[in-house]
Amino acid sequence: RVRAYSFLEGEPGSALRAEPAAWTALGRAAGELDAALADFSHPAAGRRFLWNVCEAPSMRPLLDAVEDRDHRHALGDFLDLYAGHTAPRLQGLPQQIIHNDLSASNLLTDAGGLAVAGVLDFGDMVQAPRIAEIAIAASYQMTQTDAPMRVLDCMLDGYASVLALSAQERELTLDLVLARLAQRMVITAWRARQFPGNRDYILRSHAAATRLFDALIGPWKDGRDARASASASF
Repeated sequence: RVRAYSFLEGEPGSALRAEPAAWTALGRAAGELDAALADFSHPAAGRRFLWNVCEAPSMRPLLDAVEDRDHRHALGDFLDLYAGHTAPRLQGLPQQIIHNDLSASNLLTDAGGLAVAGVLDFGDMVQAPRIAEIAIAASYQMTQTDAPMRVLDCMLDGYASVLALSAQERELTLDLVLARLAQRMVITAWRARQFPGNRDYILRSHAAATRLFDALIGPWKDGRDARASASASF
């Protein structure tokens, strides 16, 4: 049995090619989507939602679900830094309702895998910093290459070709990438514990998110410390 709600032409988002032109096109598509949503409002947009990157520190009670002790500690340290230093700065960024889940599963590409042909599943929409849209989308694409920051740079350039980005938005994007990776590590581990029969599906992106988090967390901390030292010297 099949229930068809609607149909969009296109190939699965997993067919998007892992190359700069495709990453830039995805960033541009995210910018076009957010530009279209800029004046959209809804009473549920401000609901408490565990997948809202602004609420990442609220995952702390769920950390016990992460089996690896080192990762539990690393995630706890990140959430503390995020709560103390990132979250307050997010409040000053442009805010709007965003799609909030531009993963490959929610995208369609053109036949060549170089452009976005459609966007699916708007069920996770939420009021958030606008730049969270591109950070979340990038967090999925960055696992597909050994040059993840190149992916992020291309996607930011594509997004900025539609919606101009401030220096602070660009600076905090990596914080938001890590917040989404932390969500993919913690929330999925917690849900897999709740629904063991569906564990394989729930954890399908857990390993990739963990590898990327491990690769990015050290440079992110070093960059944050360097900025803090530079500010203290003035």
